[in-house]
Amino acid sequence: MALPTIQFSKASASVLQVDVLIGNLVYGYYELFLWDRGGTVQTKIGGGVNNDDLPDTIKLPNAPATYDGQTLQWRIDAAPLPNGDTTYSVRVRVRQGENDLPGGTFSWGGDLGDGKEIVGGAVLVGK
Repeated sequence: MALPTIQFSKASASVLQVDVLIGNLVYGYYELFLWDRGGTVQTKIGGGVNNDDLPDTIKLPNAPATYDGQTLQWRIDAAPLPNGDTTYSVRVRVRQGENDLPGGTFSWGGDLGDGKEIVGGAVLVGK
């Protein structure tokens, strides 16, 4: 099964950025990685805790064209807080500047149970 693609402008000077939102007042931990075009070298580009219903934003430091063909990967863990909600919502959104990118929004939600782990990714495709 092929990974989804996220299309961006290689010519634009606007940086690529990834928003991670773990909502419904649950504990959330995430890590973001980039894989090189060959899929052999992994670089961690961000990570942290998000439990405040506000997105964390990670800006990719290089010119957008350098990310063409690379794979963005995420790993997100959500767990209940003692007095928190029993449901969860998670969103990963890739933007260029302030613009959402085609194919760049991914969301999950539902019953939290004892916790959830979400692992996924998408290929960045410059046009």
